[in-house]
Amino acid sequence: MEKTEQNKIELRSGKVRNIIGQIPPFWVRTGTVVIILILIALGYTAWKVPYPFTVEAGGTVEKIVPSGFRGNTGKYDIRLLVPYRYNDYFHEPRRVSLTFEGRDDVSLSFRIDRVSDSVITRDGEDYFSAFISIEDWDAVRYRLVPGMKVQAVCTVSDKTIWQRIWAR
Repeated sequence: MEKTEQNKIELRSGKVRNIIGQIPPFWVRTGTVVIILILIALGYTAWKVPYPFTVEAGGTVEKIVPSGFRGNTGKYDIRLLVPYRYNDYFHEPRRVSLTFEGRDDVSLSFRIDRVSDSVITRDGEDYFSAFISIEDWDAVRYRLVPGMKVQAVCTVSDKTIWQRIWAR
């Protein structure tokens, strides 16, 4: 084997000591400081800024008339079909924001009254039902009709990214 000039450099040679002994140039030092500051800013943002986890669902307005009752009044239910993978998040009381088809001026916030764990399959997707009860006078006030489509957004968690990563 033939030894070249590069292979002859030893670990403690004068050339190696010369390179190690040099102070890094200004731009290298500045770049290191900038990268550290960026990492600190990202860490602070992940620690302080909330990152909401929301679940979206669709549903319909249904009218429930008490048996033996002949009047036009009754109770309304909003039946939401929520993807089944979020079933564990709905075992405690949740509030949802509702928007109604054809009623862009109405956005309401209600509490989910009850949840059905039975699986409903539509278009190859599994869902469960969440129900919101609305009194008749609220339905009249907001001009809700049976069969009206509803879009719901529920904020399940408002943790920061830091809490999501480290609070396992």
